[in-house]
Amino acid sequence: MLVFGLISPHPPLIIPEIGGEDIKKVRKTTAALERAVGELAEAGVEELIVISPHEDHGFEVPEYYLRRRLSGEMPVEEILVTEDSYQYYFDYGREVGARVRGEKTRYGIVASGDLSHVLRADGPYGFKAAGPVLDELIVAAVRRRDAPALLAIDPVTLNEGAECGLRSILFLLGALEGVDVRTEVLSYEGPFGVGYMVATLAVEEAARITALAREAIGHYLETGEVMAAPKDLDGGWRRRAGAFVSLHEADGELRGCIGTVASAKRSLAEEVMANAVAAATQDPRFGAVRAEELGDLKISVDVLGAAVVERDVARLDPKRYGIIVTSGDGRQGVLLPDLEGVDSAEEQIRICREKGGIGLDEVVEIRRFEVERFEE
Repeated sequence: MLVFGLISPHPPLIIPEIGGEDIKKVRKTTAALERAVGELAEAGVEELIVISPHEDHGFEVPEYYLRRRLSGEMPVEEILVTEDSYQYYFDYGREVGARVRGEKTRYGIVASGDLSHVLRADGPYGFKAAGPVLDELIVAAVRRRDAPALLAIDPVTLNEGAECGLRSILFLLGALEGVDVRTEVLSYEGPFGVGYMVATLAVEEAARITALAREAIGHYLETGEVMAAPKDLDGGWRRRAGAFVSLHEADGELRGCIGTVASAKRSLAEEVMANAVAAATQDPRFGAVRAEELGDLKISVDVLGAAVVERDVARLDPKRYGIIVTSGDGRQGVLLPDLEGVDSAEEQIRICREKGGIGLDEVVEIRRFEVERFEE
């Protein structure tokens, strides 16, 4: 699966051993790269794809920063830009994104490239008015993740603006098309007449967590085995928490739901994977999901917060809180929050009693909890 994208400039002078004193003039760029690579590492990337318009420094410069945080044994696929067409690289990125999306390996893509080379009269390529205009258009479109706007830039502006990294950027945007991504431009500067932009495109937890649930189900239906948890889990994935995985038909009808109110596994990742497989194959209300129908199902994951005893029914809110109703002998019913058709605490409690086989006149303990809901 694709979990992280990075746009990196590649001037050799941002390597300290090469830049010497000049590196002080690009502090924003080097600081942003250090931060971006740290975020990439925290995303648990296992394999890198680096695309660049130049051999040598086009790969060496971003990989210098990457290797300071990542394992030297991490596989890196290098793609050299060789075609003129911008559309070609956007489409190429789409193909690569579709390919890696279904894989278990956690991929990161690095788009290596500088922006305009004609920002200053004292720069190596002089000044053209199109340079600053082009960079402003590119930076704004990246912030919006707006590939059509980049593809629509006037050819005259592109030519006179003398950029080198736009094809790499379009490849990255193509790979992330349709994925829920948090985009942040960390820095932009051009002290030597060439535009340097650092930006991160982090796949949102919602996309990552539902993708993991879908991957776990697909792997089980194909092999009959529960797949191994991803390697190098970041802090969010390593935490322990209960989780419910729900499967819905295209029309919204429930197709399966299994969960745990407290963690039964070593990590949230393993909790989600196990409950996803169970929702697809062990919900007694439904037959097991078939491999051919998985693609048409929508997946949601609810990660549960701590459950708190609540003695005042008036303080319950079915839109905000789920509830756990427990009898004296341990029978239990659970209901998630914000469910269609459940509009009162009294209705929540009634459903929980019914699910747990608890009589309406039996004394019960009620606990409420909040959830983080992640939906496709």
